[in-house]
Amino acid sequence: MSFDTSQFLSRLRAAKAAQMEAAAQATGEFAEHVMSESKELVPVSPTDPAHPQYLGTSGALRDSGTVGEVKVDGRGVEVEFGYNADYGAAVHERLDANHEYEGRVNPKAQAKYLEQPIRENTEKFGPYVADAMKGAVGG
Repeated sequence: MSFDTSQFLSRLRAAKAAQMEAAAQATGEFAEHVMSESKELVPVSPTDPAHPQYLGTSGALRDSGTVGEVKVDGRGVEVEFGYNADYGAAVHERLDANHEYEGRVNPKAQAKYLEQPIRENTEKFGPYVADAMKGAVGG
């Protein structure tokens, strides 16, 4: 007795492709979510040139936050996200910087403005992507 497995294999390939597409979309959405939370924590210099903390680039660091293109290869899915301002890493790492001064633009400002949302969302990432992949194949 022989069986034609071509339809089965074709459906299996289609399911795998659908799952990878769902994983890629979920990964991008998750990165956008983390970036959104991060931007709420980014220090922003005052907009008033008379203020002693004014840098002339108010919001430039926050606005440099980007989520790159999601990439899929044989090993998995990846996306890069972060801030492109030259001084972003210094502001992120300076735990001694005072972000709680009078007239501050962002009352939630802090160092580790990207690391904290990543840490807070890490455990949610896997289940979020898994649910998207299950949904892609009706699971």
